[in-house]
Amino acid sequence: MGWERYDTAPAVEAMNDLYRHELRLGMNVFQPSVKLVLKVRVRARLRVEQESLDPFELNRRIEDKLGALYELAHRRLSPSRAPLPRRLPTRRVH
Repeated sequence: MGWERYDTAPAVEAMNDLYRHELRLGMNVFQPSVKLVLKVRVRARLRVEQESLDPFELNRRIEDKLGALYELAHRRLSPSRAPLPRRLPTRRVH
């Protein structure tokens, strides 16, 4: 989520919704993060779920929710992120 502060109830709710739904699916179905040591087939639910998902649509929904969540962040400008003063144009001497 970056360096922003998400400390309101709507922001926490939006973040939890993203993690419970789209982000969970994207990470578990399309971006495995660990190498398998042993594969044991219990059910074929993951395969059915993967076949029903469009990775591009899922990514669009994740990006939409991240954009909405970013709007809920509390932002404080640090001195290093404050806008720089405008420079006056320099005069050329011919």
